[in-house]
Amino acid sequence: MSNNFELGTTENINNNEEDDEELLNSFPAGYRFKPRDDELVLFYLKPKLLNLRLPPNRIRDVELYHYNPQQLIEKYGSYGEEEWYFFTPREKKYRNGFRPNRTAGDGYWKATGADKILRSESHEIGYRKALVFYKGKPPKGEKTDWMMHEFRLKDPPAKLSQDEMRAFPPNSVNTLSSPRSKETTLRQLRV
Repeated sequence: MSNNFELGTTENINNNEEDDEELLNSFPAGYRFKPRDDELVLFYLKPKLLNLRLPPNRIRDVELYHYNPQQLIEKYGSYGEEEWYFFTPREKKYRNGFRPNRTAGDGYWKATGADKILRSESHEIGYRKALVFYKGKPPKGEKTDWMMHEFRLKDPPAKLSQDEMRAFPPNSVNTLSSPRSKETTLRQLRV
């Protein structure tokens, strides 16, 4: 696969959604936007962090943490069949801390298990963290079937966000991060 990306302004990069959607809808039945973990990191997250033009995709810029997963599906269901991808701002839980604020709508995302190392051609390129959505407030929230994977680059560009995400609801959701004063992530929701 080629790694050729154009440098573009944020306006150029963010205004491709309609063109991308038109192109992707022109594909014959059976074609899906379903990148592997390494492809999400190399061809979408990393270029987004470097402010490069992304290849055509079904990734939307959404303030993911303003919604619970079901609300996102209702609002953006037409962008996917079983998976949905989002770039989203992400705030820190504490102003001077490193922990992300994972409160989302009427619940919160809770990390489960250890990070998985992501590789491309035997080179370590990033990490994936699994999260589960709980309704209610911690620590007494009710566990749901929604799951999300958060991605981050091994060596993120200086002064840019380090986190990304992919999530999976009653089956899945994804997220990648990009540069901003607040961190940005990409989410993939699956039903």
